[in-house]
Amino acid sequence: MMGGKSKQALATFRTLVEEDPEYAEAWNKMATCEFLSGDYDESLDATVKALEIDSLHFQALNGLGLIYFQKEDYPRAIESFRKSISIDPWSAVPSKLSVCIDLLEHTGEPDKAGSS
Repeated sequence: MMGGKSKQALATFRTLVEEDPEYAEAWNKMATCEFLSGDYDESLDATVKALEIDSLHFQALNGLGLIYFQKEDYPRAIESFRKSISIDPWSAVPSKLSVCIDLLEHTGEPDKAGSS
């Protein structure tokens, strides 16, 4: 997937979820491939499926935050990043969380996800 063969990787992950629809990591990797190709709606669908299977999948929560960030839905991005950090305090998302909070403060939109 990271070797520039995201279309091939995506096909592999699709096959995996067809064979085992409860394989959360395959859904998450499929979401990553979709995200990297700029298909945020498909990425969102696959990420939601991964989280339905494993609600504590912090990498999927990170991905969900990134999707919402790209879609400029900063309150949902904040919520996703905060959930991820609550599961994995060493996560790399605090900087993205800070950017989302700053963007909301700059636009005057309230942080509907609550404060930390």
